[in-house]
Amino acid sequence: MTAIEGSLNDHTISDPTDISFLISHMRQLPDEARKYLTWAAFFGETFKVTEVALMMDWEDSSGNSGSEDESDDMWNLHKAVSNLRETGSSTNTRGSMRGLQFALAEGWLIQRARDMCSFAHDRYRQAAQAEAEALPQETTAKMSFRIVLMMLHETPMDVYRIAEHAKQFREELLDVLVDAGESAWARGAHEGLHPGDDVASNIILEECYIHSPEPEDKANILRLRSRNHFKRNNFKEALNDTLLALKILGVELNPAPTPREANAMFDSVKNEIMAVGFDEILMIPRTTDSKTELAVSLLNDAGI
Repeated sequence: MTAIEGSLNDHTISDPTDISFLISHMRQLPDEARKYLTWAAFFGETFKVTEVALMMDWEDSSGNSGSEDESDDMWNLHKAVSNLRETGSSTNTRGSMRGLQFALAEGWLIQRARDMCSFAHDRYRQAAQAEAEALPQETTAKMSFRIVLMMLHETPMDVYRIAEHAKQFREELLDVLVDAGESAWARGAHEGLHPGDDVASNIILEECYIHSPEPEDKANILRLRSRNHFKRNNFKEALNDTLLALKILGVELNPAPTPREANAMFDSVKNEIMAVGFDEILMIPRTTDSKTELAVSLLNDAGI
């Protein structure tokens, strides 16, 4: 009896929730089909064929451009669409369409309407989602952010859909939002943004702000929102967000000091500089504390 029980314990029983076989099968698919399924997993059980195709072809075109503006292509949806039109929209030349056709032929996807598809079974979607989750966090963050950028350019803009996606991937989006905002500001790309972009962007930032426990993250989010206000000439709101970010970092400022207060602050700063000495100040090494660097950047934004 003991031997029989041991044999039964060693026997592997099939687990209906085990998707390892499907994951293994997906990894054996051609790269284009695997990539299409991975992108589709970000959109849920049912998705628009054109949206997944745009994301996949956008990624391919920006990654293979070989131009000096490759970093710009990464976030420029209008440029991506133009590049795709120039390279041709034929299903024979676009990797996304080849990937879609193979996924359909292999039974992973089912066509629901002319421009809609869904995963053939929830297990297939779970396998594709597992592959997406296995990607590096930086990769999934950029993929999520590209989807949000696409949603920002929809007409009419579905603010609820944007907020839901941002809420689902808020942790992944936060870092890349900051990086993309810094990059866009440095290039002056804010001049070419659509008016509605800032509105939807503020919704995403608000969602990130609510769920960010770290003061430095909150300050970074407020800095991005301040820039949105500045781009729309809402200078008072921009300054208020900058001052609030500084306050969160422990830097209290009076935005409207009296002449006496201003003179007192000037004398205080001058005396401290004289006490240390210019030569000693120049010898102070650059800080490596990200919180201090952020505070200095915010002071610079405020023109202080």
